[in-house]
Amino acid sequence: MPGGHVCEACAAGAVTSANDAEADPLYAYIDTGSMQCLNESAEHPLSHCVKPESQRLDTSKFLESDADEQLIIRIPFTEAVKIKYICVSGGSDGAAPEKLKLFVNREDIDFDNVEDTKPVQELELAPHVGHDVDYPLKCA
Repeated sequence: MPGGHVCEACAAGAVTSANDAEADPLYAYIDTGSMQCLNESAEHPLSHCVKPESQRLDTSKFLESDADEQLIIRIPFTEAVKIKYICVSGGSDGAAPEKLKLFVNREDIDFDNVEDTKPVQELELAPHVGHDVDYPLKCA
């Protein structure tokens, strides 16, 4: 890995859609064709870590940075959702993200402005080698 972080199963979560009060898997509401990731490696792109619940335990596919320790990920949804938690899984070699900054409805975030833009929520991630950790989110 060229200095980048690894994230497996980073799109797992539960949502309450605007049309349904029940919690559903997040993947069904993701506009996968419009996802974007800055600094992703060609061998391990964002599409490898945003996967349905049935593929959550497949650790052969993961997201990895091609340059440094930062990734900017944009995941649009097909309808309004309230995300209750996000699941992050570190690699078996100890590679894992340390921090997540979450922005809502922002298409303009890039490496030039990310440090000057206040996130909706910031998560300090626990070290987690080879297993999933669920992080509860503030539902707006």
